[in-house]
Amino acid sequence: MKGTPVSPGQALEKAHLLAQVHTFDLDKKSLSADKNRIMESIDRAVEQAVARLRRSKERAGAGSELGELFDVQETMILDPAFREEMEKLASQGYEPAAAIMRASGTQEEMFRSLEDEYMSQRADDVHDIASRVAYLVLGMEYPDISRLPENCILAGEDLMPSMLLYADMEHVAGIVLEKGTKTSHVSILASSLEIPTLVGCVGAASVEHGSLSYLDVEAGVFETGIRMEEKSIYAEKIQKYKELRKELRGFTGKDARTADGERIQLLANVIDPVSLGRPAEYGMDGVGLFRTEFLYMNRGKLPTEDEQFAIYKKAAEKIGQNPLVIRTLDIGGDKDVRCLKLPKEENPFMGFRAVRICLKQPDLLNTQLRAILRSSVYGDVRMMFPMVATVGELEALLEITSGAKKELLSEGKAFNEKMKIGIMVEIPSAVIMLEHLAPLIDFVSIGSNDLIQYTYAADRNNKNVEYLYNFMDPAVLWLIKKTIDSSRKAGIECSLCGEMAGDPLGMAVLLALGLRKFSVSTNLALSCKRHLSILSAAECAKAGEKIASARDAEETAGLVRAALPGNYS
Repeated sequence: MKGTPVSPGQALEKAHLLAQVHTFDLDKKSLSADKNRIMESIDRAVEQAVARLRRSKERAGAGSELGELFDVQETMILDPAFREEMEKLASQGYEPAAAIMRASGTQEEMFRSLEDEYMSQRADDVHDIASRVAYLVLGMEYPDISRLPENCILAGEDLMPSMLLYADMEHVAGIVLEKGTKTSHVSILASSLEIPTLVGCVGAASVEHGSLSYLDVEAGVFETGIRMEEKSIYAEKIQKYKELRKELRGFTGKDARTADGERIQLLANVIDPVSLGRPAEYGMDGVGLFRTEFLYMNRGKLPTEDEQFAIYKKAAEKIGQNPLVIRTLDIGGDKDVRCLKLPKEENPFMGFRAVRICLKQPDLLNTQLRAILRSSVYGDVRMMFPMVATVGELEALLEITSGAKKELLSEGKAFNEKMKIGIMVEIPSAVIMLEHLAPLIDFVSIGSNDLIQYTYAADRNNKNVEYLYNFMDPAVLWLIKKTIDSSRKAGIECSLCGEMAGDPLGMAVLLALGLRKFSVSTNLALSCKRHLSILSAAECAKAGEKIASARDAEETAGLVRAALPGNYS
């Protein structure tokens, strides 16, 4: 069976078939039911669920990644908008479980409508928490994998995040699911726990319980029904993989360097506070992209300055003396964000999003800027504006920033007056105008995912035009090289934080084009260090000029591969 790799690893164990979550009757009503009785039942169940989460958080440790995940789940359960929806349904006579799951459905629909894959997958978290409350209200036991008799590979249609949170981790050797994506919450959690995980694997729910199975995440393969006489073949594969992992672990405390000794800065892309402990764990040089969209999702009111400040301050303290690059709000009309009340648009990726919204609603940006500025005294905090297209936009953004600084000074609130400010380079116009933008900023970060999308006017989520989405194409590489060269000429820092930075071939191309600062997902950190240690920066540079003048992606790939050492894979 084939699937989508999530968290790297291999396993050879018996399959444990997962029980599926109960399907609730959403239409169940009671003629004699009254709203108060229904809400009393729901409130009791919510109280029980919160108590369990808090006990689990205490066991996990308040400052741990798992502890913070329990915090996220508690916030979802206690969301006022969620309760308001349940009250409305209770007044219409729906039984408690139906009211809970219908209210959950409204929230899930909102998340699933989002174009951003990571944010759309938060629907799973809402469904998960609501299901737990519904089970409690009915006095049922939620599917449980907290007591596994032996090491196993969990296989099934889907796995709720909370089921994994309560799982007997000691015996979970791997996870294979029919549903899910790389950015679903259970995938993020599995990566955090370093459990080998494969999703989108058709047939995983039909596996025979207890059958000997082999999982190779990097190859995207899950094999089941292995005969005992074949076990030694797969055991040998596992041994070779363990040797590679041992080699990778050897890079944990090492700087990222090329084979010829050139120091490369390797930073982390972080999607929410839960993942902030990983960069230091893998010996990375800080956080090159800290997304802030999670603060605005699934809520009726905008996050306050103090609420944001608390999160940014905690992040800065966790990262220590290394840089923490906080990206300002990057949300648009493709997302149903209730607290922003954005209009729906026919072509949201070309429309009203990111700094375009902030410039129309300066108070929205000012609140976030004040919170970021205040956190800057707790570490090397830097701020980055996404989707900047013109010099005029940047000047207006800097003017709002200057206003926020003046306000804080007048209030006697501390901030780092020399905090570095940068922009995302993800629109071709920003590349073209960089010589005029550069004198106003301290750094740039190339967002290769959007840069590719906007270069070819091809929606990266549209399968009909996905053939155009190729970071090896010369047009994209020309724009990247122009950005690197313009940044160097202006004396400002330049990094790249798209998927290209974590791809072995993409990394070699970027090195050839002169980039020396990469920002990648934390689970790619050690493999990136290993790949860099094999590459010679000088040899890659020799291929740089040829690469920039290639005629198509195939020629580019051929030139890059010709310059790679034989042991690069």
